[in-house]
Amino acid sequence: MVLLSDNFSESEKRFLLQYIKKENPSIPLDEIISRLNLGEPIDYILGYTYFYGLKIEVSEDTLIPRPETEELVELILKENQTRSGLKILDIGTGSGCIALALKSKLGDAEVTAIDVSIAALEIAKKNSVHLDLKINFVQLDILDEQLWPQLVNYDIIVSNPPYIPQEEKKDMTSSVLDYEPHLALFVENDPLLFYKQILKFATSHLNPKGLVYFETSQTIQLEEYDGFHIEKQKDLSGNWRFLKCVSNF
Repeated sequence: MVLLSDNFSESEKRFLLQYIKKENPSIPLDEIISRLNLGEPIDYILGYTYFYGLKIEVSEDTLIPRPETEELVELILKENQTRSGLKILDIGTGSGCIALALKSKLGDAEVTAIDVSIAALEIAKKNSVHLDLKINFVQLDILDEQLWPQLVNYDIIVSNPPYIPQEEKKDMTSSVLDYEPHLALFVENDPLLFYKQILKFATSHLNPKGLVYFETSQTIQLEEYDGFHIEKQKDLSGNWRFLKCVSNF
């Protein structure tokens, strides 16, 4: 039998083996362990993960949802639970996890999810069908302002956009670099590029009293943007992780 390498701690080995046993995958255990030893994330090996109580299909065309992103969903739900008939836009949806989690809890909301990646949208659409949650999917690059007229106005815009500078690749683990989609992780120069562009989009596509929520880097956050009051919030680990942008128009 193939054994987990010493790259895993004893507690990690126990957790992984218990998790695999619980999931009872169709893939042979030796194959799973061999792929784990090569650094492939368990989520990609199994082809799915769990996010906010939902079973979400993932592939190497989509990021693996992080626990911090569940906190972002919780923040949005907590602050908007009394509002009805919301129009919500998820920018850079990937697997669709944020859009699907919000739709699962805000049943009367109209949720639209966009991504530049056609392959990622195919995964998101599968998840929507399997979970029986209606989402409007659009293939669109939010950086291309000429495409903005395709979208309407929204009460809430949410995004976990790319923000890692290319030079930080050298400090990242091979399990991320070798398997997760670089398109969803890295920006060429300005780590705040997507934040600025999304808020520029929001100035013309946000309803009165609209809100924009971001997941963000622990170290670099957008401090100000004309037309918005920006509030920084910490995650459960005490790191600055979320931005809430309240429109002044």
